[in-house]
Amino acid sequence: MSNLIYLLSAAFVLTILLTKIAINKFAKIGLISEDFHKEGKPKKPISGGIAIAGAFTVLMLVQYFISKNLIILIILLAFLVSAAIGLFDDIFGFPPKTKFVLVSCGAIPLIWLIPWKIIPVLVLLVLVSIISNWTNMLAGFNGLEIGTGMIAIFFLGFASNNPASVTLYIYAICLFAFLLFNKYPAVVFPGDVGTLPIGTMMVAAYLIGAPLLNLLILMIPYAIDAGLKFISVGFMNRKEHQPTGIENKKLVPRGKYISLIKVMMWLGLRREWEVVAAIWFIEIGLGIVTLVI
Repeated sequence: MSNLIYLLSAAFVLTILLTKIAINKFAKIGLISEDFHKEGKPKKPISGGIAIAGAFTVLMLVQYFISKNLIILIILLAFLVSAAIGLFDDIFGFPPKTKFVLVSCGAIPLIWLIPWKIIPVLVLLVLVSIISNWTNMLAGFNGLEIGTGMIAIFFLGFASNNPASVTLYIYAICLFAFLLFNKYPAVVFPGDVGTLPIGTMMVAAYLIGAPLLNLLILMIPYAIDAGLKFISVGFMNRKEHQPTGIENKKLVPRGKYISLIKVMMWLGLRREWEVVAAIWFIEIGLGIVTLVI
């Protein structure tokens, strides 16, 4: 227990330090993006998820040397593959179809955790691609993707009995530390390097003991959001995925596409922090459901 407390504390502090460095460095080199849901669209550093990746990697290596558990290295490798793909997407902007295929590469290290048969391997590749893309799609608002992912990862870690579940707690703490800078009003964005690995880690959580039903329950907001977007405009039609507008500090729905965020706005939540908080509370509620079923 004492080792876990030290690891979690180190993860929190290191993520904060690396995030501050990333904010300063990325602003200087122009690695920035507009905050579309603020009046005037101020520019903020993007790809801050590199700080999460750096802190998580260091703590996972420390944990591996403590426990000698090979599963920790497998999960770390899967995480780093997803993070690397996300970073390249932040820089180069892959087409949706290319991105869908590339994201599945995060599943390759996880193949060591399943039977080496064609069907299970194909299912794993598709599952990682779908869930990683979903965690990347329910995004665009300060703290939304990081906060929701943190909640899901925490509850999945709680449900796993595998000694390697410590990786999930450490990752959740890294996300929480970054969230302090990414919550409304954000001073840094995670970028795909910060959001794509969330889905990969969710699948990893299932592979190390979190019940499938728990994963499916915690994925409900992501599935609803992805389903609404697909029904309205399809996954690959980015031209219809117009940013939500902002007028008098209130959100204004735009574009033909439908999303979970738009549903929240139609229900009367028109401030950015309100819709994000609502989705957080939904995810927390679903997490509590996983504890009692």
